[in-house]
Amino acid sequence: MTGLSSRDKIVLSTLARAISRNLMRQNIKLFRVKPTVYVTVGNERLHISLADESKQRIEVRLTPEKGIHPVFGFFMNRFMLKDFLSEENSYIDVFADAKIKDYVEETREINAYSRNLQRANSLIEDGHYYAAQIMLVSAFEVASKDVFFRNNSYWFITLDSPHEELYKKFGVELNGTNRIKKYRTMVHLGDTVYGFDDSSYDKLRRWESVLKSDEILHICRQLGIIDEYFQKLYGNSFQEIGYYEILKYVLQNSKRKPLDFQMLDGTGGMKWSFKHFFNIDLDKLPIEMKVLKECFQKRHQIIHGELDDTTITKDSVSEFHAAVRKVISYLRDEIMTWEWVVD
Repeated sequence: MTGLSSRDKIVLSTLARAISRNLMRQNIKLFRVKPTVYVTVGNERLHISLADESKQRIEVRLTPEKGIHPVFGFFMNRFMLKDFLSEENSYIDVFADAKIKDYVEETREINAYSRNLQRANSLIEDGHYYAAQIMLVSAFEVASKDVFFRNNSYWFITLDSPHEELYKKFGVELNGTNRIKKYRTMVHLGDTVYGFDDSSYDKLRRWESVLKSDEILHICRQLGIIDEYFQKLYGNSFQEIGYYEILKYVLQNSKRKPLDFQMLDGTGGMKWSFKHFFNIDLDKLPIEMKVLKECFQKRHQIIHGELDDTTITKDSVSEFHAAVRKVISYLRDEIMTWEWVVD
């Protein structure tokens, strides 16, 4: 495991101190005294875990384990450590503030979801099964929508996978006879190594970008927002902002309401959205999705007076409750996996 230099540890200590200080300013009390910093090192990224161990001073520790249960955690690229060293401490404060904002948003999401589940539990205990059914649908809609939009930095991440045909077109497959020739760029694709000169590598990257854009625009056409998306892109010279912030804005503000998280199936439905944006396949939970589909239909019938309240039983609502929890946990865990594997 690649280590950290003494200067790296100083930067991480300074960052942890800034996060702790800024949390206190917002009256968010996570640490009784000073946080302990656990660092898991990847090839290009670090996972930073701030734990509360009642220490009087900040300590930075390397750990190979991903099982640490921090009260505050985040990822950062290794190159940022050098940037922090070369910049004023205000840059660290800006980064700390951004991570605290992420934490607050995630906490809000989890708390709102938990409150809705607790309300559903109370309704079940009081025998108001039809009301619990409606509450659970709302809880699921809010939680799945929050997970979807809060993690937009992982949208289309599988579209970044290498295109083998482009590697063969622009690169040279290196073997025993031509490995002697040195290429400025050599890329491993499975067990094969391809060599690229500057021009061919630039073409490879440009064509990969074109193919990825084609896929994203195809999704926008399916959702009926291609014109709105182009209009917003035009305002920024046809360049996205950050992690698809323009697309995110269009999806959240379009009058067409292109995404509907109360709808499980169909274009723009919950299953479709997570499959096309995150490549998360909810059909891997067939039992839970079947329960959700049946309960969503019942909820629709209840609202429109097409179903008698007494047909909703305690067992059916409890089964729905368990399915909601499992699906939301699955979505979060799948996205968390991307956080770990993307270096």
